[in-house]
Amino acid sequence: MSLNQYTQEQLKEMSWIEIAYEILSSNKQPAAFSEILDEIKKALDLSDEEVRARIAQFYTDLNIDGRFMALGENRWGLRVWY
Repeated sequence: MSLNQYTQEQLKEMSWIEIAYEILSSNKQPAAFSEILDEIKKALDLSDEEVRARIAQFYTDLNIDGRFMALGENRWGLRVWY
């Protein structure tokens, strides 16, 4: 399901990790951490301060969540692809 299919209210209720999963699964290709973060920022209409306040927790969540896989050079993909 694409992020475009969610309302702004639904997106605001989703966690960043769920949005990241939707981004990767809809794009069907790995993405750099900064690209994922930019898409989340755009989708949720966040300020730079809001992103900076949560970036460390989001990175930790990405590392812990078993659905994601670090591919090196700060690129991320979904484990099911590999």
